[in-house]
Amino acid sequence: MNEAGNTQGIRLLDSTLRDGSHGIRHRYTPQQVELIAGKLDQAGVHSIGVGHGDGLGASSIQYMRSLHTDDELLTAARRVIKRARLAVTFQPGIGTKQQLEWAAELARTWCGSRPTAPRRTSPSSTSGCRGNSGWTCTAT
Repeated sequence: MNEAGNTQGIRLLDSTLRDGSHGIRHRYTPQQVELIAGKLDQAGVHSIGVGHGDGLGASSIQYMRSLHTDDELLTAARRVIKRARLAVTFQPGIGTKQQLEWAAELARTWCGSRPTAPRRTSPSSTSGCRGNSGWTCTAT
């Protein structure tokens, strides 16, 4: 809370289910994702990052294979998130155009509208549809 007692300008993005995957060798299960994402959503976290720590499509020999696919983990999180936005990371040179288009298609399915495309303006730039079932793409 700031001096004026206003917290509207503070938004938390929890990356436990994305960056935290490095520490466990990308071995999150869909059941673990559901449990953690559900608790983060209940706690009021604004955005919940899910997936391979190096972004969409990073499950590979170069960046370490994930135990489960991006689709499995994102679907598990989406099942339990009621208020928070679901966030993914996309890094050009790791992810492909097709994977980014796939994420946008998931966003359209979950949001019911076409989100704006992520722009590569800064590491923290985000875009997505508004509302309780929001989707956030974080471009790096």
